[in-house]
Formats: sequence, C-alpha cells, structure tokens
Amino acid sequence: MRKRFTANTVALSTTLLVLLSSCIAFAATMVIKLQDGSTVSYDTSQVSSVTFTGAVPTVAPPQAGAAPLFVEEFNSGLGALWEPIQVAGGNYEKFAAMANNKLTVTVPAGNSWTKTGILSRSPLFSVDANMASNPLKLSFEFDPAGTTGYVIGLSQGKNPDMWHLQNVWFHWYKPTFIEGKAYMTNTQNSGDKGGDSKTPPQAPKNVTLAIRPGSVEATLSGGSQFTANFSWMKPGVPVYLYIFSHPANQQEAAAFVLKSIKISQ
Repeated sequence: MRKRFTANTVALSTTLLVLLSSCIAFAATMVIKLQDGSTVSYDTSQVSSVTFTGAVPTVAPPQAGAAPLFVEEFNSGLGALWEPIQVAGGNYEKFAAMANNKLTVTVPAGNSWTKTGILSRSPLFSVDANMASNPLKLSFEFDPAGTTGYVIGLSQGKNPDMWHLQNVWFHWYKPTFIEGKAYMTNTQNSGDKGGDSKTPPQAPKNVTLAIRPGSVEATLSGGSQFTANFSWMKPGVPVYLYIFSHPANQQEAAAFVLKSIKISQ
C-alpha cells in the first residue's frame, strides 16, 4: 500500500533539507527542539546524509468511550474477587443465585433488613488526588423487572454489615407502587449529607457513581442526578465495594438482579 504525502509534508522536508545542507556546509551544530520541550544536538560535520522516511506523523484525536478499567459480568459465577454478604436477616445460600450471568437476590418479607449480596474481598480501588478532575466511575447494570430495593456501598473498612462503618450508602428502594426513591448518605456521620431523588416505580437500569476526593455523584438512567460529600474519602484511602438487598422498612421484602459492574475513568 502506498503512503500518501501531503503538500505540507513535501514543503517541510524541502525546508529541512535546505537547512541541513547549509549547516553541513559550514560545520555548525544543529539543535532540534522536540514537542516535549527537550532538545537534541548534532555536530553537522559528522553528518554524511539525511534521509526522510514516511509522512510527517499526526496525532490521532482521543477516542470517545475509552475501554473500561474493570468489567465484572459474572461469566464464571461468583469469582474470587467477591465474598458473600448475609447479615441482619440475610442468607446468601438461601436467597441468592448466580445464573445466566446475573446475580439474583430475592428475600421475602419477615427477614429483618434482608442484607444479602456481595462485597469485594480486597479494596477495589484507592482514592487518588487526580480523581478531582478525572473522577473514577463505577457503573452498575440491573434488571429493573427483578429489582425492588438495594444498597450500593463504599467503605475503607471491611465488615459485612457495612452500616457500622464510615461509608457511602447509596440506597434505591420502592416506597410505594407508584414511585421509587434514591438517596446517598453516610450512616455514621450526619455531616456527610447529600441529595436524593424520586424516580419512577421501576428500578433504574443503570446507576453510575462518579468518585472524587470528598464527594460522590450519582447518575441514574432516566435523568436523576445528585451529589453527596464524604469527609472520610481522602486521597490514599482504600475502598471496598458492597452491594446487597435492602428494603424501605424493616421486615419488608427486597430484591435485586445485578448484571454487570464496570469501572472507567
């Protein structure tokens, strides 16, 4: 396949050749300044010839939608990255199932707070100062038809009952047949307050948490968006991820169907 040379390429090559010929003739020092600000020097008396190959390189524009840093689609069941949550009335073996590349949790009424789900066995990421301008995004895909109430949690500590830790507590639930509700808080620090939003009664298919030092922004499919501040979320802090069933009120039923988790930046 032939390489194409533009008029600008030919003109640039010609100009450089003239300059190089003059330098070589007078045995000068040629200094080339690179785009990163550094320079390269040559003693032109030692240069016997100069050859140009290929066209002048161009920088490709950035690609939209960069590849995720991490994807969990449960292709191999509950992998080594995760461990079960089964507290406050929860029971993973009884109420959870991993099938068809989905984590399905269905807890009937009468089981306290129903907390059944998964948490990361090790910290999933650490807060970084660069996230202030380039937030880390955690995206979750649910099956709305099988989802009535759950918590997505973040904490620097590890405890299956995350309620007792400093945390990010994102809760979506269905308080009535005609509406849903989502909010974020820290159950252990009333000063870490954020927004909330009413949603349609059907659970949002997608939830994305954009994480910056000291804050988390939630975006739900359907357009709801709100931000909460979290004083414990400082650069260098390791963060565990939790996902578990949680109803609006104790002793009520709760369920969710999780299809995937993706991390991008």
